[in-house]
Amino acid sequence: IRTALSRLVNDHLIVRKAGHGTIVQSRQDRRQFSLARSFTRQMAEMGLQARSVVLHSEARPVQSGDPRPLSGKISAPCLILDRLRLGNDEPIGLQRTFVVLEHCPGLERVDFSSQSLYEVLSNQYHLVITEITHTVSATTADKRQADLLRVELRAPLLVVKTAAFLENGEIIE
Repeated sequence: IRTALSRLVNDHLIVRKAGHGTIVQSRQDRRQFSLARSFTRQMAEMGLQARSVVLHSEARPVQSGDPRPLSGKISAPCLILDRLRLGNDEPIGLQRTFVVLEHCPGLERVDFSSQSLYEVLSNQYHLVITEITHTVSATTADKRQADLLRVELRAPLLVVKTAAFLENGEIIE
């Protein structure tokens, strides 16, 4: 019985608390979205096929009007990548990414309609992202967003701003 209970604990099906006994764990929503993993990995964990449509890609220097976390990298080369992110061909989100190219020259030549940015950074450039910060706010869909995401005009949307940092504390994305 102890072995069986230990397995159920390891499978996150029950919780054992001293003084409270054993409690059946509420079923977690397998579609719960986490900001701590790459989009591609998250879709795979949810049993969905991740796909991206590259809407725009441009390499240029970081400018003063770019996102605030990049302010220490003015004039550094960066890749701006706009993508429609899909799970099983259903629109999940729109993503604008700024990637500092100092540690990943040639990244602008990668086809991000078929490859994960974080996997390319890890596997091809051996860069390790150790911290990701998030700011979440809300907005409503404008005409372009509504069309791309297949939602109603002014539908509520989440805006997630992230900053990803390398082992040495430098911002990468």
